[in-house]
Amino acid sequence: MKAVLLSNNITPQGTQHLLKAYAGMYYCTGTPRICQLKDQREINAVVNLTSYTNYYNWPVGGKMGLQTMYCEQQGLWRCPNWVTFAILYPGVNNPYTNRGAAPSPDDAIASELSSDSRMLTTKQAAEQAEILDSAEIQELSGDISSGETVVSFSYEALPTEISVR
Repeated sequence: MKAVLLSNNITPQGTQHLLKAYAGMYYCTGTPRICQLKDQREINAVVNLTSYTNYYNWPVGGKMGLQTMYCEQQGLWRCPNWVTFAILYPGVNNPYTNRGAAPSPDDAIASELSSDSRMLTTKQAAEQAEILDSAEIQELSGDISSGETVVSFSYEALPTEISVR
C-alpha cells in the first residue's frame, strides 16, 4: 500500500483523491534485449482526507484516510502475485527505473524482506511470504534471472517497449 500511496498521479474526486500506479511485466528477446509489455495492471487507491466524526454511521473520529485500494484485475478475482513482486522489487532487472545494475532477485528479496518485515504484523508477513513463495513467483524469478522477463512499477502508464542493456 505504501508504494501506491506515494504516487504523484493524483486525480481529485470531490472530497476523495484517486491515486494511480502501474505494475508491468515485459517479455524480452534479441540482442540487444528488447522487451515488449506483456501485461500491465493499474493499481488504484482512493483516499479521503476529510475529518469525520461518523461516516455512514461508522465512527471515524478524525481523518478517513485510505478508503480502498484495488488492482484492475481484467476479470480475475484477484491481482496476480507478480504485481506484488513488481511493486516490492522494482529494481530487480528493471531497466525502466534506470537504477543501474540490479542485484540478483534473491539478494534483493532478502534485503527487502529484512527491512520491510519489521513494519508488518506476523499475519501480514506470513501472507507476504506465501505470495513470494508461490509457484508463480518461483517461475517469475527464474524468468527474470534468465533475462527473459522484466517487471516494472511506475506512477505513470508503462511504455509498450523498453531496451535492456
